[in-house]
Amino acid sequence: EGDFQIAPKVGRRRRGEGVESVRRGSVGRLTGSEDSLREGGHTHKVPGIMAASAGGGAGGSAKLVTQRDINCLSDPDRNTRKRALEKISKALGDLAKDRANFTPAEAQEALATLHGLLLKLFKDSAEKCRELAVSIVASFAPLCEDVGAYVDATVKAVRERIGDSPVLEESEEVRLALVSLTHKLITLSPSSAKLCVADLCSITEKSCLDKFPDAKKVAADLCVLLSDVAKDEAREFCGAVCKALASNLSHQQYRTRVAALHGLGALVPCADPKVFDDMMPFVARLNLDRAHQVREEVLHVAASWILTMPPAVIPKLLPVLLHGVSDDLDAVRGTCVELVDKIGRAQG
Repeated sequence: EGDFQIAPKVGRRRRGEGVESVRRGSVGRLTGSEDSLREGGHTHKVPGIMAASAGGGAGGSAKLVTQRDINCLSDPDRNTRKRALEKISKALGDLAKDRANFTPAEAQEALATLHGLLLKLFKDSAEKCRELAVSIVASFAPLCEDVGAYVDATVKAVRERIGDSPVLEESEEVRLALVSLTHKLITLSPSSAKLCVADLCSITEKSCLDKFPDAKKVAADLCVLLSDVAKDEAREFCGAVCKALASNLSHQQYRTRVAALHGLGALVPCADPKVFDDMMPFVARLNLDRAHQVREEVLHVAASWILTMPPAVIPKLLPVLLHGVSDDLDAVRGTCVELVDKIGRAQG
């Protein structure tokens, strides 16, 4: 007596349940037969999904994503989609706290399963779903062994939302998340920029014109990044991007003006010579900006152009640089002297 117990009755697995059970306390990848995903009336094969411990302690394993979660991402009900995204986001955040919970290859496989669905959710009718989808892709990016495999498709999806006229994304927070995701992807996979440079420049140009100051600043950082990783490929697009960037030189926030100057400082040397002539009046007038941070940045830009551009531009740049000698602030005057000394040593 007490040696035996009645095993629970096991019924047929219902549609939408997980592809495999995971033994309590184990950590690893789901294996076994493939399951299917129904979407839009069509059935798609979905490989086994990565599973890993989200709790890290007693209580067993938790899957990063189940077949039910995947099905819910395409559910007609926005609350169902949102709950599935929130669940995946939380599980991913828990896993990311300890890289020992999973390998880059496992993260790569999980993203491969989710990527197409997440990109579709970039244009979801619910703002929260769009925001979560972008956040999940951004969280996955540094965890994968080869995020470059997803850059082109992701950048195209971003361009569809914020890189064309009219800009479709209405939420400024989501627009910021999208341009920040673009910057992160190119930072993690610089070689991928050359494959989608037209899309990247379009995203950058439109983001420079965004009404949200934070998006403008990330766009300026993206200009710097593009000048570093896709200098030659971006050349034909630099004129339009620089023009958009120059529009921020009169922005009311000085940090936005500084960011725009920094972006121009990096991008103008990559462009046709005419772009330099077009930008000089905008840059030179900032010698008189009310914010000393902007006046200092003008000096740095002028000095960098003297050092990196053809000698023919020097006569136009020297007055801008030397204007700092007469600045009201000691710090700005000191910066001017240091930069002149740096140029002298570089050319001597």
